[in-house]
Amino acid sequence: MPFYDVEVSIYGLSGEAWSPKGTLIVFLYLFKIAVAITFLTRDKRIIQIAYVDAMLSLILWVVFLFHNIYLNGQNTMPPVRSINLEIFLLIPYLMVMQKIKQSSIRS
Repeated sequence: MPFYDVEVSIYGLSGEAWSPKGTLIVFLYLFKIAVAITFLTRDKRIIQIAYVDAMLSLILWVVFLFHNIYLNGQNTMPPVRSINLEIFLLIPYLMVMQKIKQSSIRS
């Protein structure tokens, strides 16, 4: 197994790092790293960037959920249903970012 055959996974979607799905996952991780660095530097745009991160994460979680249920290439009836628990962290993250965004708009 060569060193570059790495499998990556986020929100239930997984693939090899150099496949199209894997490249999407790597870019998502890079975006999340950029958000974390922006948090650390206390940039003024962090509220907007974190809100976009929360919305994008929630949307992608739903898309990947339906992808895993219906489009995963498994023709089983009923479809294989698996749910990832990231949603229990994504929803509060989105709610907190929305409150912070609204409070920053008012002030």
